[in-house]
Amino acid sequence: MSIESYLQKAGFAGDPLAHTNAEQEERLGDYFVPPPYFQSVLGDPATPKSNVVFAPRGGGKTAQRLMIEREAVEPDARYLCLTYDSFASIVGRGGDLAAHQVELCRIVTLAILSHLENDSVDAFFLTDHDRQIVKVAAQQFVGVLGLGEYKDAVDAVKTLGDKAGEFWKKYGGPVAAGVALLMKKAGLDDVNISVSLEQQAQDSKAASSYYFLSQLVEIAKKLGWDAVYFLIDKVDETPSTTNNAEAAGKLILELVTDLTTLETPGAAFKFFLWDQMEDYLRTNGLRGDRVEVVNLGWTVDELSEMLSRRLAAFSNGKITSFNQLVDNEAPLDAHKVLVYLSHGSPRDMIRMARSIVKEHTRMPNEAAAISPFNLARGIVEFSKESTLEKFGRFQSDFSRIANSSFTLTEAAGVFKISTTGVTNKVNAWIPTGAVKPLGTRPNPGAKPLNLYGFADLRIVIASSSDRIGDVLATHAVECANCLNIIYANEAELDCPYCGSKVARETARSLLEVCTLSSS
Repeated sequence: MSIESYLQKAGFAGDPLAHTNAEQEERLGDYFVPPPYFQSVLGDPATPKSNVVFAPRGGGKTAQRLMIEREAVEPDARYLCLTYDSFASIVGRGGDLAAHQVELCRIVTLAILSHLENDSVDAFFLTDHDRQIVKVAAQQFVGVLGLGEYKDAVDAVKTLGDKAGEFWKKYGGPVAAGVALLMKKAGLDDVNISVSLEQQAQDSKAASSYYFLSQLVEIAKKLGWDAVYFLIDKVDETPSTTNNAEAAGKLILELVTDLTTLETPGAAFKFFLWDQMEDYLRTNGLRGDRVEVVNLGWTVDELSEMLSRRLAAFSNGKITSFNQLVDNEAPLDAHKVLVYLSHGSPRDMIRMARSIVKEHTRMPNEAAAISPFNLARGIVEFSKESTLEKFGRFQSDFSRIANSSFTLTEAAGVFKISTTGVTNKVNAWIPTGAVKPLGTRPNPGAKPLNLYGFADLRIVIASSSDRIGDVLATHAVECANCLNIIYANEAELDCPYCGSKVARETARSLLEVCTLSSS
C-alpha cells in the first residue's frame, strides 16, 4: 500500500507528511505556530526596524518569512513586502554591498511600477525628481536583466500576491519591451531624465546605489505604504554556500553589517539566516546593539502543538496526535518521541514521521495501526539518513564510539591514536554541531577530564545495535531543574544548560519521559 493510500485509510483528507519545505505548503497558515518573538520580527510598519533571525536548517526560518509575506497581501497591510532570496549575481561580486543594493533597487522599482500600472493617477502626486528616479531605475536596474532574472524580480514583489502571474503575462517576455510598456502604463514614458542622474545610476559605487535605494523607499511611502520590508532568505542555498557557513556569511556580510542601509528611513531588513553563520557574522561586525538579533528555537510544547495542528489540518480535526496511528500496545508515546528526536527541527519531525509510516506501509498485509517494531525501524532509518546528510564524512568515526558521552582519553583508545591526534579529531567535529563540550568528568587524584557528548541522539541511534528503548534509557537523561534532555552516559554531571547537578540514579531517562501514562 502506498503512503498516501494508508493515510487516507487512517482518516486523512490529504497527506500531512508530503512536504517539509514551507514554500510548498499551501496550508501553512492552518498549523503555523508563531515563536514568542514573531510579532517583534513582524514589527510595526509605522516604526520599521531591522532584525536578524538565526535558526538551524529546517528550524522554521522560511515559514516565518512566508507568514510575513501573507500578511502583506491583506487589504489592510501597511507595508510593501519584497523578498530577496536570489544571489546568483552577487556570488560573482563577492557579496559587494553595492551589488546587494542594486538588487534591492530592482525589486523596489518593479513594486513601484506595478502599483502605478494599477493606479497611474498616483504618478501625478510624485515630484518630477521622483518620476525621474523611477524611470532611470527602471531603465538601468530592471531593463538590463535577463529574462530569468526579470522573472525572479517579479516574484520577489510579494505584495502582488496572486496577481504576480497576471502581471507576468502582461509584462513578461522581452525585458526591455516589457519595461517600456510598463513605464507607459505607469505614466512615466514622457519623463525626461537629467544627464547627472543617469550617470549616477551607472556608477558602481555603494554611495550611488544607496542613494537610489533610499529614494525609491521614500517614493514607495508616498504611494501609500508606511514602510518597505525586505525579507532576506536562502543565503546558504547557493552552490558555494550550501555546505560552508563562512562562505554564506561572507556573501551577506557587507549588507547585514552596513548600518546606513539597515537604518534607511522607512525600510526594515529582516534576515532569516542559518544559525551556523552566527559566529562568523558576530566576529566580523554584526551589531546586535543596533539590530535586533534573535535565535529561533522551539520548545517541546511548541513542537508538539505544531505536529498536532498539522495532523488535525489534514484530517478535518479527527487526528491530533501521532499516537492515534500507533498500536495502543506500544509502550512509548510516539508523538513525544518524534518531538524529542526532531532535535528542535520541525522539518526533521515531519520527515521522521514519514519514515515511520513508510516502514509500516512496506510490510505485506500491514495492520491498520503502526506496530512498535515499525515505529522503531522508521526512527532508526531516519536517524541513519539524517546522520549521513549532516555529518557524512564523520559518520564512520562516530559509529566507533559506543557511548553518547566520552573523554579524549577514551576516544584516543577507540581510534588508537595519540591524545593530540584525537583532540584534533574532536575539534573538527564540534563546528559541525555533532559534538559539544559537556564540562568535565571527575578524575580522582588527578586533573578532571574534559567531557564531550553527541549533540544529536540520532547519531547514537544510527550506529547503535541497541533497541530504541535501550538507547532512550541509557544515553539520555532529563535535568529536573530546566527539563532539558542531556545526551550522556555519566553517573553524574553538571547540566550544560542550567548548571544543576544531574545524577543518573535519580534523573528520569528519556525513555521514562516518553513512556505513556498508564492512566
